[in-house]
Amino acid sequence: MRFPHFVVILLLFSLSISYAKGETFVVTSNADAGNNTLRDALTKAAANGNAETDQILFNLPTAQLSDRTITLLSVLPEITSNLVIDGSSQPGPNLGVSGAKVVIEADRNTKFSFFTINKLDIVVGIYGLKLYKAPLALPFQFELAYGISINTKSKVTVGAPGKGNVICGFWAGIFGNIGDSKIQSNFIGVLEDGNTAASTLKGIIGRPSYDYLENALIGGEQRNEGNLIAGCETGISFDTPSISGTSETITIINNSIGTNFTETAIIPPPSVGFQHIYSRQSVVLIVKKNVFAPNMVGLQLHNGTKATLLGNFFGTNRSQSPVFNKMNSTAISGNSFVELIVGGEQTGDDNIFTNYQNPISVLNASKALVTKNNFYCNTSAVLTIGSNFIDDFKILGHYGNRAFGNAQANALIQLYDIENSCGPCNPKERFASVFADANGKWEYNGLIKGAIMGTATLNGNSVGFEPISLQDYEIKITQVDCNQNGGVEVIEKREGSYTYQIKDNNGNVVSTNQNEKNLQPGSYTLELTMLGGCTNRKRIDIFNLKPVTFPTTVNLACNTAEGNFNGNASVPRGGAIFFWEDENGVSMPSTQPMKLRAGKYYFYVKDAAGCISNKSLFTVLASPLPATIDDSNLVYEDADCGTATGSIKGMNVTIHSGTATYAWQTQIGQNFSSGLELVNAPAGQYRLAIFTNSSCGVIYSPYYTIKEQNSIVINEVNARAVNAKCGINKGHITGMVVTGTNLIYDWKDESGNSVGNTLELNDVPIGKYYLLVKNSNCSKRSSTFTVDLDPIQQFPAYSVSVTKTSCGLDNGSLAIDYGSFNPPKAVRWVKNNITVGTAANLTNQPAGKYSLMLTNDAGCERFFESYTIEVIKPLTVDVSKVSSNPDHCGTGNGNITGVIATAESAVSFAWKDKNNQTVATTKDLANAKAGNYTLTVNDGLNTSCSTQTFTFTVVLGTSVLITPIMADVKICAAGNAKLVVSNSINGNYKLYQNLNDPFPVQTNTTGNFMVDVKTNSTYYISYNLGNCESDKAAVNITVADANLEIPSSFSPNGDGVNDVWQIKNLNNYPTANVKVFNRNGSLVYEQTGAAQPFNGLKNNRVIPVGVYYYFILLRKGCATLSGTITLIR
Repeated sequence: MRFPHFVVILLLFSLSISYAKGETFVVTSNADAGNNTLRDALTKAAANGNAETDQILFNLPTAQLSDRTITLLSVLPEITSNLVIDGSSQPGPNLGVSGAKVVIEADRNTKFSFFTINKLDIVVGIYGLKLYKAPLALPFQFELAYGISINTKSKVTVGAPGKGNVICGFWAGIFGNIGDSKIQSNFIGVLEDGNTAASTLKGIIGRPSYDYLENALIGGEQRNEGNLIAGCETGISFDTPSISGTSETITIINNSIGTNFTETAIIPPPSVGFQHIYSRQSVVLIVKKNVFAPNMVGLQLHNGTKATLLGNFFGTNRSQSPVFNKMNSTAISGNSFVELIVGGEQTGDDNIFTNYQNPISVLNASKALVTKNNFYCNTSAVLTIGSNFIDDFKILGHYGNRAFGNAQANALIQLYDIENSCGPCNPKERFASVFADANGKWEYNGLIKGAIMGTATLNGNSVGFEPISLQDYEIKITQVDCNQNGGVEVIEKREGSYTYQIKDNNGNVVSTNQNEKNLQPGSYTLELTMLGGCTNRKRIDIFNLKPVTFPTTVNLACNTAEGNFNGNASVPRGGAIFFWEDENGVSMPSTQPMKLRAGKYYFYVKDAAGCISNKSLFTVLASPLPATIDDSNLVYEDADCGTATGSIKGMNVTIHSGTATYAWQTQIGQNFSSGLELVNAPAGQYRLAIFTNSSCGVIYSPYYTIKEQNSIVINEVNARAVNAKCGINKGHITGMVVTGTNLIYDWKDESGNSVGNTLELNDVPIGKYYLLVKNSNCSKRSSTFTVDLDPIQQFPAYSVSVTKTSCGLDNGSLAIDYGSFNPPKAVRWVKNNITVGTAANLTNQPAGKYSLMLTNDAGCERFFESYTIEVIKPLTVDVSKVSSNPDHCGTGNGNITGVIATAESAVSFAWKDKNNQTVATTKDLANAKAGNYTLTVNDGLNTSCSTQTFTFTVVLGTSVLITPIMADVKICAAGNAKLVVSNSINGNYKLYQNLNDPFPVQTNTTGNFMVDVKTNSTYYISYNLGNCESDKAAVNITVADANLEIPSSFSPNGDGVNDVWQIKNLNNYPTANVKVFNRNGSLVYEQTGAAQPFNGLKNNRVIPVGVYYYFILLRKGCATLSGTITLIR
């Protein structure tokens, strides 16, 4: 081990006893770089490796704070080894009320993090340091830098009781993979005095990568292990990826979030205390014993977070002294599948909620199990729930010793005493719990002090905490119409201490009836109050839905005798039917709109409910008559051709009211002249316009015509310019009709040059032209016509298919597929400058190159594309090298090989047998039986030469088969003998009893046979393959006991003849076992060997005559011989 390069005083040595195995580096210089600096110590610790835990201690001068302040000019070396950086080792006092002693700072424009940990699985401790970077000028403007950046999975401890850190001025104080880390006793976002915010955007950001989150601990079970986190936009933020993994826990305990060190004041800015954005199913969040200032969202949880909240103080400090004001915020906000447990049954599990707009809000499939918490001085304590849950908890009855109501079936009902000394009712303390029955009915019997609130909990979600639950759907409102007065009914009546009042707009009580049926139209407030002051108010609007009509006066339009009019009515219920009467009250046929003349009428309506409105006067006034036109004495004067010499005189106009001016207008509505007489006018149509100051506006006469004398009339109705086509600059103008006498035609271009003197203009280039027609009196000019050059028509992408020639014939073809496009006007196929076809399909053509010429609708022909008809390479089949192997023994192992086929496309083969059955589709024929075969070869092109056919023969072959080899068999006695062919191969084996037998007695494929043999015998075995059979081989079977002679009777009568049962040749089997039984199965004789033959005695006593049974086992492995013997005397 290396020895430290610094002098270590005894005080520092005592601090390093627990790290005796590592090296200790002491910082004695506050310079950015150089010997004995922090940068130097970090570099040496990294070089010392990972085997042991090193320490960095501090022994800077203590005279002034600047002496123990390190100003960083560049990024420090990364921490890559097991290391403890202990600022609490610095002699001298702590900074303020914090545990820090050494300051590490950097300029506000710094873009680097102070401490960076990138090494996997190392152990790091950071204590007693103030990490400070001055923020930019504007609030919450930060460079992306962190106080401590943990970028991989390591065990990191930041702070401990008595030696916590101060971290502020960064984008995030602590950032990264803080899983399996401890963060304790630190000031984050607050200076060392514990009161002054120091602009840190995010206090702690936990952003582990996949499985790097293990068990993060922020704070601790002891009060002095908690952190002070304030002055941040977000105090703590976690983002755990949505993947599966082992069970993991994030514990937030005993921290002060958003307050000062003594928890007596709020440190702004308001934002979020704890935020959990994404969560995987295995992450469990535990939040205990923390203080959350009310100026922010205490906990903001998203996307599947599972959290347990126990013993926290939301909106107050631990002593619950009234030091904070009420804020417009939420203590707990859950969104999207969040699952919360808020409070519990154990002492100290209840959370305190005060000074919030609404403490608990869970939305979008989230749920919260709320148990035994304490709420007071909140604007509202109603549990905000998502649409996937139903809040149907109600307290319908409230008495001094009984309460009852409705909820969901089997829900847990928790009842709370209320607190309303500082405003709205809040659930202060739970005093009872009961369960709803299967119908959702619940009831509590016991002492009730005053007003109460409650929740219903089912499937892990609690609803309730409305002061008095009265939903809109529980209130039935009846509107006023002709059949009924207005009404308000509470469908489920409240009982007991409830008071019920309906107040008008002036606050006057108009009813205390929960089913009031006599309300007039207007706005009301429904107040439902429980004894003790909790009130639920609902605004009720009662409308008059009776139909109403309104008096109406209208004018007929000018110069009209009648008009269509609608009555003015309000019909809220709709379905209005109008009824009309004349001024005498006589009914009129009613329509809507109604056609009426000048006069007085009455109308009324009936609505969809059958209610009939009031009758209203409808007055129709006659139209004013400002002027009268008299054209009976008009005098016309025609105009000469091309001159303004026409006139209309003799118009007489009478003005009935007001004043008027006059104007003669042309047919297109343009003013031509003023006054009652029209003079100096060219031929045309004119009308007189009379402008009055009445409501009728302008009055017009009919149109009058001034004719033309010696006229030239140009009719251009059918005139048109025909554009130049096919790229040839020649157009024409046709369709003009001119009437008159002695006419002269002169076509002019736009430069005034004469280009034609006939009525039609032909073969002119593109441009603008007009016709000038003259006679002896005048001239007329036509409109200007434009001759353009038609664009060359582009043909669509027609598809052309090409069929090659085949079999040496002129049978190629080209075919146009127009698809969904319109065909051309004409088609022409050209080969070698000779037209060879004019149809879309060109057939029976030789190989070569062809051009397709198409004619468009304008008659213009142009080249479209060229195509080449190629020659298909013919199918060739070479059978000169074909060989055929015979079908040996008729086993179907013949084959035909050696066919060679070439073609332009893939070649197919088909082998057929004599029955015309396809037996193969490969080039060679394999596994063929003897016979004739036909091979058909096809190139798949469906031409007349695409198929060739050949015939081949597979002959039947014979073979000399191997003769089976067997060993002779000897068995110990008559019975089964196993015959085994020692040179067996695949095929069939036959067993014959005699050499010349035509049929075998057994066959198999193994060559192993079992035969039942009584005496010495010979069998014959052959090998058979198909229709071939080998020579028969003999196998001799010898029965060892074949010369054994067993008498069937004996007569033990003492005459010396046949007195014993003597088995001849039994002496050849010295181990033979012989047993004799009587008919009852009793053993009468047993002997091994042949020494003592059976003499008809048992135990020296004569046994009776009769039949006995013997069993002889010659030796082990032989079959037992059995039979009968007769004993005679």
